[in-house]
Amino acid sequence: MSSLNDILVTIVTTPSSLLLLFASLAFFFVAVAGSIAGKIEPGKYGRIASGLIGIILLVISFGVNSSTIPPGSYQGTCENTYIQDDVLYSTCKSIDRRYVPTNLPNYKNCEEGINNINGSLTCGS
Repeated sequence: MSSLNDILVTIVTTPSSLLLLFASLAFFFVAVAGSIAGKIEPGKYGRIASGLIGIILLVISFGVNSSTIPPGSYQGTCENTYIQDDVLYSTCKSIDRRYVPTNLPNYKNCEEGINNINGSLTCGS
C-alpha cells in the first residue's frame, strides 16, 4: 500500500504545469498512434479532437505557475521548488539529511530572503 501512497504524494506535490505537460503528451500520443493496445481506438474525429486537446493543454501548461522562484539560501538544500497561488512549495533537506516536503505561505512578504531551517522554509532574518 505504501507504493500507492508514494504515487499519490508524487502526484499531489508535482507542479500543475508539469502534470498538464504530461497530459498534453498523452493526448498527442493518442492522436498520432490512433490506437493503444486495441483498447483505445478514437477514430478519425477522436484523433483530431485528441490532438486539439493536446495543443490546448500544452499552451495552458506554459501559462500556469510561470512565476519566478524567489532567491535565497534554501536553493542549495531544497529541490522540486514551485509556486502555487501565494505559496512557495519545496522539498528541503533536514539536519538528518532526509528530504521533507514543506511550504511557505505568503513567501512574497519575506524581505530578507528565504532559508531552509531543518527542512522547513522560513523567512530570512
